Amino acid sequence: MCTPDNRKHNPDVMAAVRTGVLTLLKHAKNEVEEAKSADRAAEVLKFLHDSLQENEDLTREFDDRLFIEFGEYLTRNVTIRWTGDSHRKLNDCIEVFFMSGPAEDSFLVITKSLSSDSHSTEIRTAVTLLEGWLAKGRMCELICRKTLSVDGDGKRRSLSAASERLVTRLVAIPDIVANQLHVQERSLLTRGNYYKLLAESVLEVLQFTYDNLKNGRDCSLSFVNAIFGKACLQGHADVLMSVLLPSFSSFTQSDPLWCRICQRFLTATPDRCMESVITPLLSNIEPFVV
Repeated sequence: MCTPDNRKHNPDVMAAVRTGVLTLLKHAKNEVEEAKSADRAAEVLKFLHDSLQENEDLTREFDDRLFIEFGEYLTRNVTIRWTGDSHRKLNDCIEVFFMSGPAEDSFLVITKSLSSDSHSTEIRTAVTLLEGWLAKGRMCELICRKTLSVDGDGKRRSLSAASERLVTRLVAIPDIVANQLHVQERSLLTRGNYYKLLAESVLEVLQFTYDNLKNGRDCSLSFVNAIFGKACLQGHADVLMSVLLPSFSSFTQSDPLWCRICQRFLTATPDRCMESVITPLLSNIEPFVV
């Protein structure tokens, strides 16, 4: 008998789970292709999502191995066939996969659709999905997961090439979007709004780090350091500092752990970004110096 702990290590069980997920996806794709209306396609996708969520093993298999492929099918095939506000039900059913799926893979699939060779409908859908992804706090979720992963070794952990590319994409989102589509000023994807949101996400990640360290769980700031440094390097330091410094001043008044976290965060920035961090830091820090 397989318990929850050893089930994922049993080859026969995992093969059956994978077959089950593949069968569900194949059936859903066939049903979507044969659908005569967007409402019917929405019903199929809702049933698929509900079926995957009902079973923890199915959810894990889908998220770990099959999400990216199916996510690209949704953005490249389904959204192009049916578009517009009149198909809000279908759009909502597509969105739920990206709001509940793995944060990093969701982000990668969505932003892949923002390339210059993408269909205009695919780009508009990607922008809508990305705004929803940001509004739901999934950027913070993505970075928090990175603080718990061991991505390198040694005291000053170096990022993998894949993580470096992810950092670059996260920092460049407003420029990527602006190159493809005009967004309204209230959008989270404008430079001012996005980098403010990025700074707020950094604060949440540092709070997450603080809580984990207090509970004896190891964390790495390498990923969030790299994001902060690159954003400063690209000229957004003042926006970031305006959000971060007031909180840093409050956090470090009487808590030694917060002092260590903030010190580490500011001093462990990648060397190539250090000048872009220190200069704005010195010009913005005076009101917070006691």
